[in-house]
Amino acid sequence: MRVPPLRSLAHPPNDPPSNWLIKSTDSAGGEGIREGAAAEELPAECRGTSYLQRRVGGRDASIVLLADSGRIRWIGATYQWVGAAALGAGPFRYSASYGPILFERWRQAALLRFARRAVRDSGFDGILGIDLRLERRRTWVLEINPRYPAGAEVLERSAGRSLVAERMSVAAGGRFDWPEPTAESVRWAKGIRYLPSGVERQASRRGIAAALSSGPPGERPIADLPIAESRLIGPTPAFSIFACNPFLPRTVATLEGVAIVWETLIFETI
Repeated sequence: MRVPPLRSLAHPPNDPPSNWLIKSTDSAGGEGIREGAAAEELPAECRGTSYLQRRVGGRDASIVLLADSGRIRWIGATYQWVGAAALGAGPFRYSASYGPILFERWRQAALLRFARRAVRDSGFDGILGIDLRLERRRTWVLEINPRYPAGAEVLERSAGRSLVAERMSVAAGGRFDWPEPTAESVRWAKGIRYLPSGVERQASRRGIAAALSSGPPGERPIADLPIAESRLIGPTPAFSIFACNPFLPRTVATLEGVAIVWETLIFETI
């Protein structure tokens, strides 16, 4: 288990800025992340909450866990994509998840040990996600998110269960009953469709009604809908889409196809 080196803006490293990312303590979904630069190049309002994190290699992934009185329950793991231009995302923006995926036993065991230590030291109870970079024999921990994370929805759809309901049951003294992901588990993908910068759309009342009638909550191919007749101006998230059992290498392309269909249905061009 490794953590990328961190530096404050007040003490930048001597190596090229391109080796570092500027991140913020008060953003989410990759918003505000940028390639390293001098502190004086940042907007004044960003300097107090920003820090430097060294770039590392590997594939983006995330795990979802349930912490209960110091115990850690494994919910599942997902691959992630960031900055997917096919979905309209800008650089570093969270774009998509695919899962559940299976880790090697040594990697899962190491992550559980790490999570137990973090939960013990912080006293945290509840649902949490940990963002990772995976290399062949190394696991980088990028962030711990003490909340319901983006990848949880694909794990819920695969398991046919509500993670929030599971959390409430365990907190009330019930038995942990989440199914262990296997090679036979149904795989799901989730993506966020972003409107490009400067693009303006208005949500059609008829289109939103069609989306809401496409299935019960938790089973629809679209979620996080805008309010009918509201206007969105990019760059901004427009809605989320889902696909069942996509071919892993074509996950983003599959989600893009779903997104294009729904975008024509729910938005009026302005």
